[in-house]
Amino acid sequence: RKGIGFKSVFAVSQCPHVLSKGYTFKFDIGSDPMGYIAPTWLEPDELSSLPKEVLDFHRAGLTCIYLPLSREAARGGVLAGVESQLEFLDPATLLFFRRLKRVEFGRSDGQSVAFEYSAMHRPESGVSQETVSLEKRPVGADLPQTYR
Repeated sequence: RKGIGFKSVFAVSQCPHVLSKGYTFKFDIGSDPMGYIAPTWLEPDELSSLPKEVLDFHRAGLTCIYLPLSREAARGGVLAGVESQLEFLDPATLLFFRRLKRVEFGRSDGQSVAFEYSAMHRPESGVSQETVSLEKRPVGADLPQTYR
């Protein structure tokens, strides 16, 4: 059984942005009169106008998905619903996504919540340890030293 995948972001954003290494593009629902949704590269002025936190994460080499809320989503209280769901997300979920190392989201109250996965393997002793940490901090606060 398959999930709804990336298409679900269009329920809250008319123009999701993806920034990953050298790739910076967006999916703008309103850009094509025929209704096709195709990626378009972000122009330098569009890139520089993104929130500082998004740019900082991208410059640090992290993949960022930025979802500016649509008017309909903002009016419908979607943000509060998403924040509520994320509050109940079990950090151990990251144990099942081996390539996903950190998930961070900024809340409307100015706080940021991050889940971080780390693994330590010592082949000589046969010991393996996997941990997921939960961190709450103000949005815009400096990233931990390991992510600069």
